[in-house]
Amino acid sequence: MIHYPNPQFARPDTLLLDGEWEFRFDDAAAYWRRDFSKADALKNTIRVPFPPEAPLSGIGDKDFHHCLWYAKSFTLPESFVGRRVLLRFGAVDYHAKVYVNGTEIGEHFGGYSSFCFDITDHILPENRITVCVFDDCRDPKQPSGKQCALYNSFSALYTRTSGIWQSVWLEACGEVYLDSVRFTTKKSGDVLAALSFNKSAVGYTVDLDVSFAGEPVAQLSETVTAFDLQKSFHIDDPKLWGAGEGNLYDCRLTLRKNSAISDTVMTYFGIREVGFANNVFTLNGKPLFLRTVLDQGFYREGIYAAPDDAALEKDIHLAMDMGFNGARLHEKVFDPRYLYHADRLGFLTFGEFPDMGLSIGKIEALAYMLPEWLEVLKRDVNHPSIVCWCPFNETSTNDFFGKEFQDNRVIETVYHVTKQFDPTRPVFDTSGSMHASVTDVYDVHDYTQNAEKFKALFTKGIRPHMYGDDNFPYKGQPYMVTEFGGIRWEVDGDGSNAWGYGQAPTTEQEFLTRFEMMVSTLLQNPDCTGFCYTQLYDVEQEKNGLYTYDRVAKFDPTRIRSIVSAKAAVED
Repeated sequence: MIHYPNPQFARPDTLLLDGEWEFRFDDAAAYWRRDFSKADALKNTIRVPFPPEAPLSGIGDKDFHHCLWYAKSFTLPESFVGRRVLLRFGAVDYHAKVYVNGTEIGEHFGGYSSFCFDITDHILPENRITVCVFDDCRDPKQPSGKQCALYNSFSALYTRTSGIWQSVWLEACGEVYLDSVRFTTKKSGDVLAALSFNKSAVGYTVDLDVSFAGEPVAQLSETVTAFDLQKSFHIDDPKLWGAGEGNLYDCRLTLRKNSAISDTVMTYFGIREVGFANNVFTLNGKPLFLRTVLDQGFYREGIYAAPDDAALEKDIHLAMDMGFNGARLHEKVFDPRYLYHADRLGFLTFGEFPDMGLSIGKIEALAYMLPEWLEVLKRDVNHPSIVCWCPFNETSTNDFFGKEFQDNRVIETVYHVTKQFDPTRPVFDTSGSMHASVTDVYDVHDYTQNAEKFKALFTKGIRPHMYGDDNFPYKGQPYMVTEFGGIRWEVDGDGSNAWGYGQAPTTEQEFLTRFEMMVSTLLQNPDCTGFCYTQLYDVEQEKNGLYTYDRVAKFDPTRIRSIVSAKAAVED
């Protein structure tokens, strides 16, 4: 599973299609009305999965191009012959239409969720996949996260990502195959596995083989008698997943009809429970202060796409080296391989959605946001590292920064749907204190740069309203400060294009003094159960990272770690 695009759902017979693809822009915006799907060749090449804006793609064009065409030829592996063939895309921003050998097989809306087509009926010994993508981050119906709608990035908005930006691959399986698996765990060792299939599997048998560190711990078999299958089992003496303890159970699922194997999937789960007790966040029933850092998932050479798998893992180690036990994965749905590394390293994360750019002033916004959000939840629900969901960020019911007024029905509907889908995790209705009538956690963002003023605000109790917005009064929920700091400190430029919050320190010691007072204030606040510092590394012109954009530490990590890892009041 180490090199599989999605280790949460891996099949033995997989063909990765990353690498060189044919490519061209279609600036006439005729997109799928122009029949490039049957063209002999497109005029350029691109390195997938890097977006065309990224240097690593081989294109490096940051202009606005609303229509993009991709093509890839491949030979069907011998092991795939006579079986169902699935074509999977990790993420394509935004509206993708897919052709196989000149025949349209389907389309997908959403720039951050994964999708799949069964292409068996169109497959040949020699094949050509063509993908047409339409992307306009200035469209208010399109969630775009931190992608800048202007030509040049500025402030806290950055270079755009268009088209394919995660892996593309093929899988082979039998006529009846597993569509999804979901694990629900208790710290006692009780596990519920819920399986679904592409079609009726009645009469088939599912074998579950569970192991830990290579040693078998459970073997089960169950005959399918309905469209879905639920199977409960117990793990004796469970090795709990926890902060810094990435204990994972591997699970091999085999679907067979008598002795004929129809499908095999490798997956894994962690045994853990999250919640709150007396307004304190708990992991496996024990108090834990959430010491998280903002990670926006940008890379100088790849933009949304990490240069390689090691870069995804490295970002987690960088955060842990400075004492953080988790990260707020901000305004982006992260690559499944990042989440895999977070799972195995015991690194806590917030599961977010890139809602910026989406008009949420009308209930119609649900038609564009909710289907993609549900796809994200389905893909990521098994990751033990994700300890909460946060579908919106800094929405507004006033005219702060000229933002469109939020329709609270949008916020509340998404909250309720998320809780219905996953009642095991807390849900932020919208992060930043522009809350509607429901939220499991009341959080605020505060970028006060005067450390004494910050201390006066947060030494005890809560500051419930971020910018004077009294839309939803605080009602006693667990409380966190999920954005603060953002202290500007540039080490790799002349400051002419550096952006950050407020007045920058003039010396490194001044930075450390300000940082320590802010962090210590929140750690010592008995009413606060977590924070998120902005941010882990610089992103383009935003120079408030603890590391540079190239992931070079600006400060001694051991010094930062000593500040961040100090004991919190709620951990007494």
